Amino acid sequence: MVGLPLNMNGSRGPAARAAEAFASELGQRSQVLVVLQDERLSTVTAERVLVECGVNRARRRTKGLVDRGAAAVILQSYLDRMRKA
Repeated sequence: MVGLPLNMNGSRGPAARAAEAFASELGQRSQVLVVLQDERLSTVTAERVLVECGVNRARRRTKGLVDRGAAAVILQSYLDRMRKA
């Protein structure tokens, strides 16, 4: 799975096009199905969860906690989407 950084209005900007190109190349080279997953608001969601859990700002900025949390949000949204399919 590759995160797809769509614009808030759902359009594809340069970052989304780069992610699509990367996913396509990865799929061709690995011969594995690569799925693109909308990642809008994943960082905001991860940051909120960490704040709600009492993680202070300094700790959130170290060790990539927000990025790891955003990755978990993206994965969970993919799993939720697959469960509904």
